[in-house]
Amino acid sequence: MNLNQIQEKIKDSRLFRKRRLQSRIPLEFPMVLNVELTNRCTENCIWCPRDSMDRTQGFMEVTLFKKIIDEASLYPKLRKLFVHWMGEPLLHPDFLECIKYASSKKVAEMILIATNGVLLTEKIMKGLIETKVDELYISIDAASSGRYEQLKHTKHFENIKHNIEHAVALKKQLKVKLPFIRVKFLETDLNADQIEAFKQQWRKNADSVFIEKDLSIWDGKSQKVNANIKGMKSYLKNYGELESRYPCDRIWYLLAVQWNGKVSPCVCDWNGENAVGDSNIQTLREIWYGNELKNYRYHHVNHAYDRLPLCDACDRWGTRHMGDWLMKHKEKALSVPDGR
Repeated sequence: MNLNQIQEKIKDSRLFRKRRLQSRIPLEFPMVLNVELTNRCTENCIWCPRDSMDRTQGFMEVTLFKKIIDEASLYPKLRKLFVHWMGEPLLHPDFLECIKYASSKKVAEMILIATNGVLLTEKIMKGLIETKVDELYISIDAASSGRYEQLKHTKHFENIKHNIEHAVALKKQLKVKLPFIRVKFLETDLNADQIEAFKQQWRKNADSVFIEKDLSIWDGKSQKVNANIKGMKSYLKNYGELESRYPCDRIWYLLAVQWNGKVSPCVCDWNGENAVGDSNIQTLREIWYGNELKNYRYHHVNHAYDRLPLCDACDRWGTRHMGDWLMKHKEKALSVPDGR
């Protein structure tokens, strides 16, 4: 881990993150954007509700992506720009053009790409190196092809291994540090026995091995995910015995933009049923302090979660850490900059 990555780890620590957000509320503009280049994917993970989506699948227009980036460049740098959400971003035919544009505008402290690695070709990797993308998250989640197929329902494991090894070799060949390659393993009851093997597999190749323990059911509305996940010990240890409900801080710092421009208040809105605006005809700033999001924040600090279909059955708030502060500082939590 290099110095920049150590600094990023400190910035993402719970205490640092809380203090940064508390000192900036009300934010003039979101600190984090998730921009969905596409909601299509090559895999079918057991914990992902994507294949249950009713919303149309497609690709974000490059002009819309640039509009979003241009607006973000008018405000203080985003903490993070995630150029992915419910799909595989490398499927987008103009993926590199979008990434290069975002990088050229310097809109974020960090630009992060999450991929399954299936399409991580040499051309893509060279493009990411040229644009100095900060992090490349590659979700593998298994240490063997058989287990991978059980979790993802495809036979791409060996191809992914080859792509990552080639990407790492390319970085060494070009003597570059970015993008920081982080291979990810989401722990479930079906793969927990492979954690150590996975670490051994990638410890000397990838820049970081990340064992993700936050197995969730998203907003709780996917029958597929509920059936696969809810009974797992890996899920219950985080969400089995949640205490009294408290506000989720995501709606105070994050927006998620669907490929068609509709804007969701949270990445748990996987089916796009809870849009709070449309970036095709509105600015994100207008949406950020529009009546719909104000309504979300108001109901959260007043414990009226049942008034919000997205939040009512969701339990992702259980991993957030600012609920007490938001309750104690309701006036500030509901305030808006410049009297908006």
